[in-house]
Amino acid sequence: MTTSSITTLILGTLPENADPATHALAGPWCAAPASAEEAGYLMPPEPLADPERLETAARQARQLVSRLAPRLGDAFNAIYETAYDERYWDFVLAPWLVRVVETLVDRLHRAEGILQTFGKLPLSVPVLPPPEETAIPDFAFADTQDFIMGGILNPAWNHQLLSRLLERRWPESWTAVELPRVRRAAPMLLFCHHNLAFLLRGSVTDRPARRRRGTAEDGRRLLGRALHLERPLLHLLPVLIGPGE
Repeated sequence: MTTSSITTLILGTLPENADPATHALAGPWCAAPASAEEAGYLMPPEPLADPERLETAARQARQLVSRLAPRLGDAFNAIYETAYDERYWDFVLAPWLVRVVETLVDRLHRAEGILQTFGKLPLSVPVLPPPEETAIPDFAFADTQDFIMGGILNPAWNHQLLSRLLERRWPESWTAVELPRVRRAAPMLLFCHHNLAFLLRGSVTDRPARRRRGTAEDGRRLLGRALHLERPLLHLLPVLIGPGE
């Protein structure tokens, strides 16, 4: 199949009335792999299938994690008036941070592949609006596993992420069609607010009285800030790793 008949690029969930002759997919999250392949939908090639490109992406992710982790630890120490060292914050943040950064680096390479494959075609591209500045972002996650299921494997989250990555280099031949906002609340969010506050209260019982104890409201603020980190990560990616590395 050629690209000459393609009129629409799908970044999120494949519509039920879509046609392989007129619709192309941004990635494998848009539809079940078997149905997409059997139906013959066009997709950009896997960006990290080449071992050298995969190693480059892995290096980019390692560099970004090593640069971000100390900054996040300093930020959390400032919020809670604590003095935990980098080793402590590495232990707390690493499972989530590594997964987030690896995913964002992968999607950055996928965005480049989308532009190379479809960037010169006159396409209609449905996009999601930018996130609002609220206490809890449009896509909130309770933990690393929830991020995998509700983020990495979620077409709506990928739709939001690709909308933001592609808008930085939006082709003149594309027409953006803004869709209604999509929100996804973490199922365990309230539990995590109180659980995090409880852990923080316990962590300061052996410290001087001048250090305030964590409360449920503190936990909500800290978790809210952590959940917002994906947004600055998007802006840091091209700055820290460079568009051509």
